[in-house]
This record gives sequence, structure tokens and C-alpha cells, in this order.
Amino acid sequence: NKVKELLRVPNLVCIHTVDTVKLAMEIEKRVAAQAKAGLREIPLDVMVQVNTSGEEAKSGCTSEACPQLCKQVQQNCPSIRLVGLMCIGKYSAAEGDAVVDFRRLASCRRDVAAALGVR
Repeated sequence: NKVKELLRVPNLVCIHTVDTVKLAMEIEKRVAAQAKAGLREIPLDVMVQVNTSGEEAKSGCTSEACPQLCKQVQQNCPSIRLVGLMCIGKYSAAEGDAVVDFRRLASCRRDVAAALGVR
């Protein structure tokens, strides 16, 4: 239901909280239907959310699951386009803010690029 409501937003160009294949497929289904009805141009950009901090309170796929999720989006969702990864880093003054989490995201990006055969 949240996807249905979200896709009613005029001029929506990107969703940056995709964290499961199920969610990606739901977005794909609804975007394709809107495009078929002439209500939307495709593709709709999406970003995969990665939980780099491991905090239970935060959403996102694991770094390990990210390459496979991105492959699924690329291979099975022609109405949406994977444009990147995102995370919400854990703030910790002792660890130099969220540097550790963003390093994990950069490493995850390398793994995704290798899995997708891109640079």
C-alpha cells in the first residue's frame, strides 16, 4: 500500500529505500502499470538501501545480500533503473562520525559493480 501511495506523487523521479526483492518487484509492477496507462514515463530511478551499521532500528539489506538484490533489480525490473546505493551511517564521535559505515558502503559498491559487470 505504501508503494501505491508513493507512486501517486507527481514528478517522482527516484525511490531511495529499496531493500528487498519483494519491494523492488512491487515497485516494478506498479510503475509498469502506470506507464502502460500513460501516467508515467519509465524507467523510475531507484537506490538500494544498505544497512552498513547493522543497527536493528535501521532498514536496509545487508552488505552481503546487496549484490544479489541489485542483480535481481537489473535483470527482472525493466521499468525501474538502479542508479546507486545509499545508507544512513551510524553517528559515533568515537569512531569518527559515520566514516566506518561509508567505507562499508564503498566496499559494497565495488562488490555490486563486480556482480553487474560495470565499473
